Amino acid sequence: MINLLCMFILIFTVFTSGHVFAQDKVVVVPLGKTSLPTVAAFNSTNGQVSLTLTEATICQIVAKLTSTGIIIANASGYIDLHDVTNSKVICSITKDSTSHDDTAAIIGGGNTISAVKLIPFGATRGFNVTEAGETTIRLVCKGSVGTSDVNDANLTVMFFPNEL
Repeated sequence: MINLLCMFILIFTVFTSGHVFAQDKVVVVPLGKTSLPTVAAFNSTNGQVSLTLTEATICQIVAKLTSTGIIIANASGYIDLHDVTNSKVICSITKDSTSHDDTAAIIGGGNTISAVKLIPFGATRGFNVTEAGETTIRLVCKGSVGTSDVNDANLTVMFFPNEL
């Protein structure tokens, strides 16, 4: 008998036109003696990172992968908006050092209610690993308008190999 762990992942893509596209994926991982060697790691900040208009790496994980597979990365934390009527923060889970608007969590904006100063955020992103080797996953954020900080950020990465 083979025991299986089945995860259903629903991925939403929001286009600049405002349209939302949902794409679902099912990942099946065998458990028990035939299980694939799953790798997990996390990194976190304990405190705050002040943001500017330049991208800042808030957390990063460097993984040495021995096969192809998929990476599922999750990030969370909270944003402190100092200028609550204008502040905006852009955060991405990425393999480089740039926050990408098309895969970003955008927090705040020009119409932020003045009573809202601390805003929690969370994001999940998947990556295909097409070759073995070193891969770096980063949580990258930047301030867009106003002044702000990222606080108590966490980055968790799980790797699921394609083969035993």
